[in-house]
Amino acid sequence: MGDLHWIIEGQPLSREPIGLAGLSATRPLIEDRIRRRVAALPGVEFVTGVRVVAARLS
Repeated sequence: MGDLHWIIEGQPLSREPIGLAGLSATRPLIEDRIRRRVAALPGVEFVTGVRVVAARLS
């Protein structure tokens, strides 16, 4: 694990340990994980090759 240094408006913030853990992920990774979880829900179907022009909740 490395250190994270906060810099706001060009000014570094305090480097004192604050006891927080952080997690970083790329947008493609987050989108993939969300897509997999949504696809696993009952009643969810992904359709390719179409364009959505309106959505309706039932």
